[in-house]
Amino acid sequence: DVPAEHRDEVIDYIKEKYGVNKVSQMVTFGKLQGRAAIKEVLRINDAVSFSEMNAITDSIPDEAKISDQLEMMEDKSIIRWALENNSDKLKEWCRISEEDESKLSGPLAKRFEQAIRLEGTKCNQSKHAAGIAISQSSLSSICPMIYDTKTKKNIAGLEMNDLESIGVVKFDILGIGLLDKMMGVQSLLQEV
Repeated sequence: DVPAEHRDEVIDYIKEKYGVNKVSQMVTFGKLQGRAAIKEVLRINDAVSFSEMNAITDSIPDEAKISDQLEMMEDKSIIRWALENNSDKLKEWCRISEEDESKLSGPLAKRFEQAIRLEGTKCNQSKHAAGIAISQSSLSSICPMIYDTKTKKNIAGLEMNDLESIGVVKFDILGIGLLDKMMGVQSLLQEV
């Protein structure tokens, strides 16, 4: 972690040391997870009112809160987890079928099934907040490059795990605004 105002300097130093064409920031993709997937399906199908949609999504936890439990599930669906563990809160709209646990029942069963299928689908692209890719050879020769409209520069067009699988090293150089403030306070104290 570095002060936010010095992050670009650190990245420029890494580029000088290893070569401009061998160092780049990288792409990341946002994915539809439980709440977002069900909300999107319900919204597109105009299936329920806004307040009902909020009641449904309030019963679906964030992935981070149940990540350990998801690892133990076969399909790793946040929505399925919610149907199994928050069934009382969701039974008005959807529930796991008593006859066949692999099927859903209830007035919104079809919509819940659609949302479960959508979970994990990539829905947007952005630049990784901290990730820097460093390669032994020119990045453009081993991976696609994507033009970043904000910085007007190309960035590695693969996510970190894919880059690491082809031998690229990934570093996190995270700019922290609080460090800027702490350094400012330190400077003021030194002046006194």
